[in-house]
Amino acid sequence: MLASTCALALGALVGTAPKGALAAPAAGPTAESLRARDIYFGNGCFWGRQHTFYEAELSLGRTDDTITSVVGYGGGASVREGDKPVCYYYGAADTVYERLGHAEVVAVDAANASELKPLADAYFASFQKIPGLGMQRVDPQDAGPGYRNCIALPGGIDSPLFKVIEEANVHGMKLVPGSGNVMAPKAKPTETDVINSVWIYDSAKLPFYPAEVYHQFHDGLGYKFPVAYTRGVKANALERGLIAPTGCPEMRERSARRDNSQMDRELTPAELKASIAAMPAREEPDFLRPRYINASHEPPTPTMSLEGFKTALLKRRLREIDAADRARVVSKTTIAKEIKAIKHELRGTKARAAASRLASRHREIAEETREARAEAERAKRRALQLKEELEEEAKDIEKAIKMEREERAVALKENEKKRKERRAVVEAELERHAAKRHKLVASLKEIIAQQSVAKKTLEGALASAR
Repeated sequence: MLASTCALALGALVGTAPKGALAAPAAGPTAESLRARDIYFGNGCFWGRQHTFYEAELSLGRTDDTITSVVGYGGGASVREGDKPVCYYYGAADTVYERLGHAEVVAVDAANASELKPLADAYFASFQKIPGLGMQRVDPQDAGPGYRNCIALPGGIDSPLFKVIEEANVHGMKLVPGSGNVMAPKAKPTETDVINSVWIYDSAKLPFYPAEVYHQFHDGLGYKFPVAYTRGVKANALERGLIAPTGCPEMRERSARRDNSQMDRELTPAELKASIAAMPAREEPDFLRPRYINASHEPPTPTMSLEGFKTALLKRRLREIDAADRARVVSKTTIAKEIKAIKHELRGTKARAAASRLASRHREIAEETREARAEAERAKRRALQLKEELEEEAKDIEKAIKMEREERAVALKENEKKRKERRAVVEAELERHAAKRHKLVASLKEIIAQQSVAKKTLEGALASAR
């Protein structure tokens, strides 16, 4: 039994599969099938948002075999025909998602309004209230059009599902119809990152483009998710064709830190069986091979590397030889030769393991350096963009102040003119009233004079009559 076990382990080490191993899977999904997604959401880094929608799908009763959440890119006005990919910053310049106007998004399936509701609720719950500004996403450090808030539905705001989005928008964020962002050289993006606003797209016009395998089911930015999610769910998604290589350059996964104490103890029968079962029956794809031993299934018990497993087998054989020596089953010479050969093999195994760990660490450092440079470049672009926006905003404010001053001057002149006109009208009215008063006084004096003459005439007549 030990010989067959060693043969199986060595076969896995050199890339050969034992008899009866599973055949290679059929041809994987096409670019068209991976892009055929009708609904996607975007707000910030898609690593964290994918886990948000994964949990929302579990609340719908979906399992790791039926979840549909996939990270990718969408919302750009530049539509890629055929199998032309949209890539992260490590791709060719004409494939980089932000240059094509896209944002980081998560595509997820919803057959009807009742399935869309928990997804929409989870989306709007991933914002936080900023006093005086409105709703802001939980990772505001990722700014720019590549991280803008957006939702895509079949038909956009005319979709019958749009009502679900409006009902889930409990904080009253602005839902703005979008036609796709354009990133023209030396020009501001046409649809950029705006706080308290969500762009609404028609997914029939602005399709979804899946991201690289590296980005799928990834740890969050600065925090980790369970291994069952980052490895188990991811491996399951690869196996059932939910995710697949897109044709873009793939980042290499970081190797998990292995517990060296597993190499210093004897494996139990259950652990030995699990470790053997966990070994790949076929050679893994290039983008998975160096990163972890079992890319197809999450092992039911803690796993160790092939080197660690081989070391454990050799140590077990040493213990068997020691037991045989005590029982005098084989000769001393045979035992000494086998012990010497095994110790030599152990030294070689440890050296290879150390070299492998060193090479892995070098790869990690190189990847981290590339990531840091890319992040620095992005930060530089964001700073320049922010500077341009601030300058434009300052110009707009200055222009608005100037216009307001001019409007106030015109208003003052107009008010002064009206005041003079009113004064002239009042003065004319006063003069008219004065003339009328003088006329009345003259008439009154004339009447009094006439009365005086009449009185004298009457008195004369009376005197004559007597």
